Amino acid sequence: SMMRCMPHALFGAEMLKAEKYKEFKSLVSIEASFVHAHPIVHEANFVFLSSMAHLLNNPNNANRA
Repeated sequence: SMMRCMPHALFGAEMLKAEKYKEFKSLVSIEASFVHAHPIVHEANFVFLSSMAHLLNNPNNANRA
């Protein structure tokens, strides 16, 4: 499920800039539900993609790690 969701990090970066967290979480849950029905997987994917989107949005920030 996590391998399938990586392209959403690029799309999610723009959504998180616009503070559309609920919409992004819904998108991640829909994508993860193709492979796993468990909500913990959906939550883990959301946290992972949100962190990837944060890194994409802040490429030169010294505190991004």
